[in-house]
Amino acid sequence: MKYFFKYIMRLLILPFSVLLLNLLTDYRGTFGVSNAFVSKIVSFHLSNKNIELFVDLPNREIVRHKIPLLKNRKLNKVILGSSRSLQLGIPLSMNLINLSVPSALIQDYQVILGLIDTNNIKLDTLIIDTNESLFDLNYNHDRYKRLNGTNFEEKVKLLFNLSYLKMNLKTNKWNLISEESDNFISYHDGSISYTKNYSEDRFNNNKKKNSITKRSMSLEKYKLDKNKLNEFSAILKNSSKNVNHISLFISPVPEAIYKKHNKLFNDLERKIKLELRQSNNFSIIGGFNPLDFQITNEEFIDHIHLYKSGLLKIFKN
Repeated sequence: MKYFFKYIMRLLILPFSVLLLNLLTDYRGTFGVSNAFVSKIVSFHLSNKNIELFVDLPNREIVRHKIPLLKNRKLNKVILGSSRSLQLGIPLSMNLINLSVPSALIQDYQVILGLIDTNNIKLDTLIIDTNESLFDLNYNHDRYKRLNGTNFEEKVKLLFNLSYLKMNLKTNKWNLISEESDNFISYHDGSISYTKNYSEDRFNNNKKKNSITKRSMSLEKYKLDKNKLNEFSAILKNSSKNVNHISLFISPVPEAIYKKHNKLFNDLERKIKLELRQSNNFSIIGGFNPLDFQITNEEFIDHIHLYKSGLLKIFKN
C-alpha cells in the first residue's frame, strides 16, 4: 500500500505543479478578481495604441470589456464576425471597429449585439460575417459564454492546461509598437495582423492541401440548421431597426472546396439573399465562389482564411 501511494503521488506531481503555477502566474486574471491583462489591452485600444503579442489574445474577454467603455457613443462602422474577418480594419486601411471573435456562432452575435444595445451604442453601418459554419447543425461549442465571463468548467480546464502555463511563464508577453512588426499584432480598432510565419507558409501546398481536404470531407456531413437560420434572420430584423445599413460579408472558400460543394454553397447563398428580399437597407459583400473575385489558391492561408491580398479584392471590388 505504501508503494501504491508513492506511485500515485508521483503521478500527481505534474498536474498539481501545472495547477499551482497557473494559479500563481495567471496572466489573464482568469482565476482571480483582476483582469489586468485584458483591461490593459482594452485601455491601449481606446488610446489608439497597437500591440504586438507573444501570448494568445482573449478576443471575447476583450470585446466584453471594451463595449461598456463605448457607452452612449455613435460608431460609424462596426464589423461583427469570426476569425475570417479579424483582419478587416487597419491592415486593409479600413476605418471601422472590429468586434469579431474566433469561431463565432450565432450566440456570439446575439450576446455582442445585446451588449451594444444595453450600452446604448448607435451604429451607422454594421458588417456581419456570414459564413457557412454559422448555420451548420454540427458546428457547436460554448466559447460564446466567455462574453459573460469564464465559466467554472473552463477555468478548471485552464488550470491544468500546459499551453496556458507556457504563456504564463513568458517574461515578455506584449510590446507597444508604432510601426509594423513581424509578430502577431492587435490593432487598436480590434483587427489583427498575423505573424510573418503565416506569410512564409503562403506556398506551403502540402499543408494547405491537407487543410482543404479535411474541410471538404467535413462538409460531406454538413446539415443546414433551420433554427440557426431563423435566429440569424431575427438578428437582421432587430438590427435593421437601429442601424442605417447592414452589409453581409460572405468570405469565399478555396476553389477545390467550392467546386466539390457548389450546390451547398449556392443554395446557402440563395437562402441568405432571400432573407434580405424585403429590406432595402441591406447589401452583400463577397460570395462563396473565389473565381468571382479572381482569388487564387495562393491567397488562402488555409481552408477558410484569406490573406490580406484576397480580402482586398473583395472590399475594393
